[in-house]
Parts: sequence; C-alpha cells; structure tokens
Amino acid sequence: GNGWREWMGISVTCRFEEELVDQSAKYVYWYEAAPETTLFYLTAEPWDRATFAGSGENEWGRDRQFGELEGTKDLISVNVDSTFYGQRGVLPGRVVLSIFYFQQEKSKRIVASQIQF
Repeated sequence: GNGWREWMGISVTCRFEEELVDQSAKYVYWYEAAPETTLFYLTAEPWDRATFAGSGENEWGRDRQFGELEGTKDLISVNVDSTFYGQRGVLPGRVVLSIFYFQQEKSKRIVASQIQF
C-alpha cells in the first residue's frame, strides 16, 4: 500500500452557533472559507491537560509556549481542502476532519491535516 490507512472515524453531532437566518455580508463563516484557508492549528505532539489549560489570563491554549510554536513544524495548520469546500450562504451537511500522523513505537506525531465540507 501507500502507507496511509483509511478507516471510518468517529461521528460527532454538532450545533451551529452562528446566526443562520441573517447572514450579514460583513462576515465569512468558517464553512464559507476559500480553498486552502487555514481554519485552526493542531500541535504535532500531544500536550498534557495541565500545560494546555494554562493559568490566569493565559487560559486554554493561549500560553506563551503555544505562541513559540508558530512558524515551526510543531504546529500543523488545518486548511480547507482544495477540492471539497463550502460556498457562501450554504451550510455544509457533512464536515470531514482528516488528521494524518506518523507512528514510531507507541508515540504518534501529526504530520498533516485538512478539512472538507
């Protein structure tokens, strides 16, 4: 094979929190983003909860340690797929988040990711 194993992941039900009736032209919602747009980032290596949680003003992933990852291979961008992407004013019926990783013994390192809708 090509080294990639395809399998059905988990199914998650979600709720849109954006205003769905009056979609003002001043905002582009995540599901309307252009192909190759970065929506968010994942860390390549796992972080324990205590480190990620932070403290004080730097709570939940806003710690200086995460800022130091910017521009390094330790921060993996999650980009909108170049083939399967949304359209302005159209809600996706299905969202697929793919996370590709490399495994050595028991540890895993995320090497790429994409999102399709």
